[in-house]
Amino acid sequence: GDHAALDTAIEHFHQVLAEMPAGHPDHAAVLSNLGAALRTRFEQRGSAADLTAAVDAGRQAVAATAPDHPDRAGRLSNLGIALRARFGQTGSPADLAGAVDAAQQAVAAAAPDHPDRAMFLSNLGIIRQARYERTGAPADLAAAVDAAQQAVAATAADHPDRAAMLSNLGTALQARFERTGAPADLDSAIDIGQQGVAATAPDHPDRAMYLSNLGIALQARFERTGAPADLDSAIDIGQQAVAATAPDHPDRAMYLSNLGIAL
Repeated sequence: GDHAALDTAIEHFHQVLAEMPAGHPDHAAVLSNLGAALRTRFEQRGSAADLTAAVDAGRQAVAATAPDHPDRAGRLSNLGIALRARFGQTGSPADLAGAVDAAQQAVAAAAPDHPDRAMFLSNLGIIRQARYERTGAPADLAAAVDAAQQAVAATAADHPDRAAMLSNLGTALQARFERTGAPADLDSAIDIGQQGVAATAPDHPDRAMYLSNLGIALQARFERTGAPADLDSAIDIGQQAVAATAPDHPDRAMYLSNLGIAL
C-alpha cells in the first residue's frame, strides 16, 4: 500500500545518502526529498521523530544548496513547511521564527516567473498568519494579507491550487476584519470565499473547510448588519459543509457547531 511505498522510499533515500561520497552534486536533492517524504509520513502517522528528522534533513538540504541554485527556493519552502508543522506540535517560538525566515527566503530566492512562486507566497502568508495568531503583531497580519494577495494574483484562473490560495486569502482578510472592524475586509473575505468554493470540485477533500470558512464570514456579516440574506446563506453553506464531511472526519463536530451557531 501507500504506507509501505513511503517506508521503502525513505529507506532508499537513507541508503543513497549513506553510500554517496562527500560533495556529490545530488546530495542536497536527496536530502530535500528525504525531508519531504518524512514530513508526509508524519502527516499520515503523527510520529514526532519523523517530523524532527524532516526538519534536520531540510536544514541540511538548504545548507548544501548554493545561493544561486534554481532549487534553493523550493528547498527553503519545504524547510519552512516542516518547521511550521513542528511549531503546531510543540508551540516552540524558535520553530515559528525559523519557519517565517525560511518562507521569506524562499520567496526572495524565487524568480518572478518561477512556476512555484505563488505556492511560496501562499506558504509565507500562512506562516505569518500563524505568528500573528500567536503574538497579535499587526505587522504579521499585514504581511499575511499581502503575501496571500500576491499568491492569488500569481495563480492562473484554472490552476488546481487556486481555490486553496483564495481560501488562505479569505481567512487572512477575515482575521484583519476581526482586528480592525473594517467592513471592506469582511466583504472581501466573503467574495474571495465564494470564488474559492466556486473553484472547488464537488469531491475535493477541502471543499467542506472552504464552505465552513465562508459560512463563518457570512454569519459575521449578518451579526454586523442584520441582513437576513446573509443568515440564510450562512445556514445553507453550513449545511453543505456538514453534508460534504464524512461521519468520522475529525472536523465534522466543528462544522456542526458552526452550523448550530447560525441556526
